[in-house]
Order: sequence, then C-alpha cells, then structure tokens
Amino acid sequence: MVEAAIEGATVRLRPILMTSFAFILGMLPLILEGGAGSAGNRSIGVAAAGGMLIGTLFGVFVIPTMYVIFGSLEVRLRKKKQFSVGSY
Repeated sequence: MVEAAIEGATVRLRPILMTSFAFILGMLPLILEGGAGSAGNRSIGVAAAGGMLIGTLFGVFVIPTMYVIFGSLEVRLRKKKQFSVGSY
C-alpha cells in the first residue's frame, strides 16, 4: 500500500508541479500590475494563485497519505469481517 502511494506520487509529481507553477506564474502579471481596477485584479489573482498553491500541496502530500490510511483501514476491516464470519 505504501509502495503504491509512493510510486504514484513520484510519477505524478512532475506533471502536477509543472501545471501548478505555470498557472501561478501566469497569475503574476495580474497580481503585480497597477492601473485602473488593479485592486480587483490583484485580489482575484492572489486568490487564484493561493488556491492553486494550496491545491498543489494538498494533491502532493495529503492525497497519497489519505490513500494509505484508508487502504490500511480497509484491510483491517476486511480481516475482522473474515474472522467474524468464519467463527459461526
């Protein structure tokens, strides 16, 4: 279970990071430029870039961790169920 999570995270790391960083860097002109309406543009850019950054961190670290936790929980529950059914 842990090996599968590590292998999946390793394979998906580069595409996730490249996509996320391209999006975040694409938001930089929206965040940094001044002029008419810059306050609204800045707030939209910061929210979008921050959301992408949080989503990236979530996708890289939290999702594989949750995969391992729920997978091992399922294995434990399946073993309990086998023992309780076999005892009749």
